[in-house]
Amino acid sequence: MEEGVEGHYAYIIKQGTCSVEVDGAKVGEVHPGGVLGEVVLLGLSSTHTATVKSMGTVVAFAIEHDQMAECLSRFPKERDNVLDIMFERRRHMSSSDSTPKAKTREAW
Repeated sequence: MEEGVEGHYAYIIKQGTCSVEVDGAKVGEVHPGGVLGEVVLLGLSSTHTATVKSMGTVVAFAIEHDQMAECLSRFPKERDNVLDIMFERRRHMSSSDSTPKAKTREAW
């Protein structure tokens, strides 16, 4: 996944670790159970807000917008986890990012 490129999927990491970079600087890692690409699927940006690189072999599940919306509506605990992840990542975004930012996940 490359920063600035249009996205259509979110990814759930089943196995392995990914490095996350914003503007070329490493800002974190995603481990098994982590979610990538949720900002695009939740409509906060049409492009990926970070570059993600595997740190070895990674097994991940891709999920489309409609699938994610259905899952989040059916599983409120998981929805809250995804929103917590999303808002934590948004705090690490560059201040020059023009993507709208909500102050808390409760706004959703």
